[in-house]
Amino acid sequence: MDWAITRYLAGGLAVQEDRASGLTCALMSRPEDCFCIYASYNMDPPDGVAGHHSIYLGLFGKDVKAGQTVRTMSRLLVGKHLSAEQIVGEYKKFAAEK
Repeated sequence: MDWAITRYLAGGLAVQEDRASGLTCALMSRPEDCFCIYASYNMDPPDGVAGHHSIYLGLFGKDVKAGQTVRTMSRLLVGKHLSAEQIVGEYKKFAAEK
């Protein structure tokens, strides 16, 4: 698989919005739990990856030994016409939860 590392992230937060309906989805994980975010890209005309609008959180980022228990938490925020300020505010609250 060809990987394209495009940016270094400050936290585990990805957002997609359907501009026609205003429906917004924000997928989040705590910064210490999320080592990357996988997402499709824009390309015209789309190839086999572009255009399907997927988002995946890369969680843990470490080897897990047999019998070891590891936990993480993610949250999906869904709403209409959510502003960047609202989304970031919700992410900060989530990231601070213990």
